[in-house]
Formats: sequence, C-alpha cells, structure tokens
Amino acid sequence: MSVDTSVNSSIRELAIRQNSGTTVALFWNSETEEIFLTVENSSESFEVREIPHPSALDAWNHPYAYADHMLKSGRSRVISNA
Repeated sequence: MSVDTSVNSSIRELAIRQNSGTTVALFWNSETEEIFLTVENSSESFEVREIPHPSALDAWNHPYAYADHMLKSGRSRVISNA
C-alpha cells in the first residue's frame, strides 16, 4: 500500500519511521493540501485521510489511537487494505 510519489509529483513524503515491523509514513498533497498517513505491517495496512494540519504530528506519533479516534468521531476517512 505504499504511496508511489513518482506517479503523483504533488505528493510529498513528510516523515517516515519503522519500528518492530511497522512502517508509518506521513504525506502531504501540495495540490489539494491534504495530509494523510499510511501504516503497514505484516498483518494489516491502512491509510488515514483528511488529517487536519494541526493534528499531523499527533497522527504520525500515535497512528493507531488517532485512526480509532477519527473513525469514532467521523471526522476523517480510514481506509483499510487488510
């Protein structure tokens, strides 16, 4: 599910980290101003879309909690690719 930034040059990778087999990446689309993140590991992968700009770092630092919170509040889209 990784984002291919070479296909869409308006997407910029802002941050990426890997820990215990999980990769978390934060992206920004310069055309739409959308911030989103991807989470991938051996058992699941998902994207959190439409992250408010002030919440981007919080989402990147705590992707599972943030995805759960945003799903419950209905304020963001979480796309599971499991």
